[in-house]
Amino acid sequence: MGKKTRRKIKSTTSTSSSKHEISEKPSGPVILQRIRHADASIRQAALSGILHAQMLHRRSDASSMKLLLAVREQYMNENVDCAVAAAECLSDYLECSDQVDEQLTAGWVALLVDRLQQPQQPDDVISINRLNLVSESLQMLALLIEDNTVAMNRLINNKDLRESCLQRILHWLNASWQLPLSDTASTAAAVSTRSDVEQTMQILAARCLESLLQDNADLFELLYASDSLNIMSMFQNLSDLLPIMPTTSSVAVLHLVGAWLSAWSICKSGDGNDGDDRLQSLLQLLESRLDACIGILSKTIQHALQEHETLRLETLSQAYQEWQADMVDQELDRDVVRKVNARKEPARQIVKRLARQRQEKQQQQAENMDIAPDCLQDKLVKVGADDVATAGICQFNKEEVWYTLLLDYNSQMIRPVSLALELTANLLLPFEEDGDAVMGEASQVHPLMQTLIDKHSLLTYTIDMMTWLRSISDGDSAIVQTIVPPPVKELLNLLASKLGTCVTHALQHLPSFAASVELWRQLHETLAVYMVSGISHAMVVCVQKMTGPACDKESVAKIVMEWLEATKGKIVVEDKEHDSAELELLTRDMICMLGCSILPTSADALLAAGTSVLVNASSLEDSIAIRAERLNVLIDLFSEDDRDNVFKQTGMLSYFQRELPLLQRQISLYRGSDEVEFFQETAVNASRFIQYKKGYQ
Repeated sequence: MGKKTRRKIKSTTSTSSSKHEISEKPSGPVILQRIRHADASIRQAALSGILHAQMLHRRSDASSMKLLLAVREQYMNENVDCAVAAAECLSDYLECSDQVDEQLTAGWVALLVDRLQQPQQPDDVISINRLNLVSESLQMLALLIEDNTVAMNRLINNKDLRESCLQRILHWLNASWQLPLSDTASTAAAVSTRSDVEQTMQILAARCLESLLQDNADLFELLYASDSLNIMSMFQNLSDLLPIMPTTSSVAVLHLVGAWLSAWSICKSGDGNDGDDRLQSLLQLLESRLDACIGILSKTIQHALQEHETLRLETLSQAYQEWQADMVDQELDRDVVRKVNARKEPARQIVKRLARQRQEKQQQQAENMDIAPDCLQDKLVKVGADDVATAGICQFNKEEVWYTLLLDYNSQMIRPVSLALELTANLLLPFEEDGDAVMGEASQVHPLMQTLIDKHSLLTYTIDMMTWLRSISDGDSAIVQTIVPPPVKELLNLLASKLGTCVTHALQHLPSFAASVELWRQLHETLAVYMVSGISHAMVVCVQKMTGPACDKESVAKIVMEWLEATKGKIVVEDKEHDSAELELLTRDMICMLGCSILPTSADALLAAGTSVLVNASSLEDSIAIRAERLNVLIDLFSEDDRDNVFKQTGMLSYFQRELPLLQRQISLYRGSDEVEFFQETAVNASRFIQYKKGYQ
């Protein structure tokens, strides 16, 4: 008999579709099994994969919820490495996801407080992994306090939870200031790495304290009234952490300043009960260090002005471009290797080619050393070390390490002054006394704060920051928008926005700070580089506050008209990632600014020119906000009867009759909640305005 042959059976359609369904979602049950695997190394590897793939904030379906709960379970794991990996995943979810479940994550506060429990004995040796876990836990706690209203309500309503939370934060804050926490670091590199971790923990603990006290008067009052907490003793300990004569300030000290100023503001606002000796003693303690707090803010901004040359934006941009080019080259190299392997290239030739590439990269690394800041020289030397642990950094390709080091260096230079400007903007808000805000034109900064701000020249240094911001980019918006790497560009734009907020608050609430054409021109030059609404809004307020014959609003109007004519009413930037909502705010501010600069004048020619610019800039594609803003400004410009000749000359009646139906249709289709009342009010006013003007035609 002949050899039997095996019959080949083709797979059916149902089988192939079943295989397709399985391969389409391979990460569901498989990744859950790996997270709950008995081997800790497998669990840690699975968690690292989840972090790098950003699997937790891709969607909010049932499978993602199961994955989130599994990661949360690992956060409480006894294995510290797994707990740290899980904490990094959860922190990334809170910070980066657009679909954070507030109800679910609010329950994490109790877990975080439990993880932040103190060591069993004061002299326990705390490992660096434990410090990493504490840092990640503090970061998650700060994010929940700042962004999750449900979590804050649970802290307010749960006495044990809020008191334990405060005690754990204070413990790690004090512990991080008393370095070293252990003497396990033997080598210089290990000491450096441990020092970085301790500094991070110090910053995050101070940030948690500031977030807990900032704008949370109800929570502060509950902590103040607690029998088991000694608030007076707490602030006495914090007072020892604030430098008396600051020269430069770390981010952690600035967070402490923010917490101190928030506590003073809350206590001063409730200073109606003069018979409360305990409250008066606390106020006396808080006010005794206000001078030091304002001095820290002033010194931080002054230090940034003096050290502006240490920013290496040009070098950073070059490194960023080289890194991107290297990524492209690596992909090309991989493609070449694939093709060569297909031709079965001898192994000896592959080794020679890779050795040649390494030699070229080492030569490029040596060239980078010549232009590196002094503080990065040692780290760059360690990049080439064989022992990655000794180097203290991951051994990626040289271009990526070089770019990452420069990015961290520049970010560390910018962040302290950004935080100082944020605290300065809060200082310049109107003071609330006895729980009632002092509103209107009479609203002012507290007299004590006015004295300290003037004493330390805080606003003088703040205004000088505009020149600093323009100088680091050579006054060229293209450098910021297209060349500077995205992380630093975001920091610089945020810095400019906070600077604009400081100027706005100072113009509105600080009597000694006067608006002027010179100030407006500085803001205008800054806006040409940093296209942020914080600066443009400050320009609007500056025009509104200009008074007296010396204020040449006509020149301001001409500049704004040139801008609107050049942009055709729509501000466009080369940066494609620029927020469209931010550009809309910029356009609205420019329209409002034109109206404010023309309104006081009686010159018909200027009024007609400004009206023509606004009308020519309009189009059918205008958003509801821009159309409403333009109509609102035109109503203000022609509300007086003595301008009817220009109204008729420019054909404003037909323009309003054409634009009002478009606005009304946009309102009927509008599904948002922001400013809907303003849109409706503008439509009603425009309708009445048309009827009123018809009677004079």
